[in-house]
Amino acid sequence: MQEALFCQALGLAEPWAVERVALGVARSRIDLYIVWRASSAACPACSAAEQKLHDHRQRSWRHLDFFQFEAYVHCELPRIACSVCQATMTTVSYKGAAGWPGRPGLQGQHAKAGCHTGVTRPGDA
Repeated sequence: MQEALFCQALGLAEPWAVERVALGVARSRIDLYIVWRASSAACPACSAAEQKLHDHRQRSWRHLDFFQFEAYVHCELPRIACSVCQATMTTVSYKGAAGWPGRPGLQGQHAKAGCHTGVTRPGDA
């Protein structure tokens, strides 16, 4: 039940889901574990549908506090290996705070911030 509550609070939509919530009362910390529950996705670079997942990249973000608890989001971001444009790109499509998946315009913000999501093409250094 708490997973469904946090899905709504974070603005997650299928195939994203909160898999687990860990509350550390002694440490005043809450950890939210988000998963991608699909084996394919549209390419974020060229929008080609049903591209297979290439791999996942583990990422963690500090979120706004949840009452007196420091909140952290952990996610294995799925990466797409596009058969159309040949890009390998992290798929991010849920709403959140700056610097984590789904924020409108995140691809551009991520690129400007030097984060590890974005497009890589064969031969890129």
